[in-house]
Amino acid sequence: MASSSDSFSTGQFMCCMPRQFMCFLHSFTKFLTAPTGRVFIRRVLAIRRYSLIFWAVMACFLASSTVMAEEADQPQGRLSENVERVVIDPGHGGEDIGVTGPAGLTESRLTLALARQLKIVLEDELGVRVFLTRTGDENPSLYERTALVNRVRGHIFISLHAGGAAQRTRSGFGVFFQDYSLQKGLANRVSLKRPAPGQPVEWALAQGPYLISSRRLAGEISQAMSDVLRVKSREVMGAPLVVLAGAARPAVLVEVGYLTNPEEERRLLSQAYRDAVIRALVQGIDSYQAWVSNRLQEGVG
Repeated sequence: MASSSDSFSTGQFMCCMPRQFMCFLHSFTKFLTAPTGRVFIRRVLAIRRYSLIFWAVMACFLASSTVMAEEADQPQGRLSENVERVVIDPGHGGEDIGVTGPAGLTESRLTLALARQLKIVLEDELGVRVFLTRTGDENPSLYERTALVNRVRGHIFISLHAGGAAQRTRSGFGVFFQDYSLQKGLANRVSLKRPAPGQPVEWALAQGPYLISSRRLAGEISQAMSDVLRVKSREVMGAPLVVLAGAARPAVLVEVGYLTNPEEERRLLSQAYRDAVIRALVQGIDSYQAWVSNRLQEGVG
């Protein structure tokens, strides 16, 4: 099940930074990658006692400037390129197993299996490159999961989950996109415009310029799952989700079913039904890709 909160992280620290300081971070990062900066680095590292401090500071700079640096390279006033790189996030992992069904199927095990299969099919059928936020039973932070799509310049981000409810009869899949309307202090600061090159982007507001595309992606996936699976579906919904907020790309969260429902868990244990889920996700992504291509050809941003 998706979480809408997380412990204090580098991403949240970034949101608290004054804009002037963020500009300094960006400028300093550019300096360090220039020839003069590389000479500076060699001289600092020559003094051993400063080496550890230097690399610790550098790690903070690079982590904090991830969204800002990626946004600076994006074309302004239009959609991103066609979908060529996809980031899939298998929810939970490690000690955080998520929801557990009556027969013992855990959300973390289910989402990892689906993500691995989805990666293979997407690369084979759509020819895209796919990155997974985890490949084993580890549990990256919500910030680390979202940071991956910015770091690899992915074109879409999909977080896979399963639902859970006290009522064991509750069933159906759900697709969610980021919604700032319930977050006091953020709703009135969200911008749908792409930032200018070099302009800092607050981590919590990075999804703003991509809300229209995220809603479209959510709608295409929901329609495809409804067509293929022929099971009860919830409306495409907006929610304040930390794992989506920092993505400077179209991003959605998909709950493939309720593990707390014995019948739905039984279906999700079946490889044939998992194949159908994968087929639906691929179909939804393919439909979204067609929408993006049409808008790019029409010059609509």
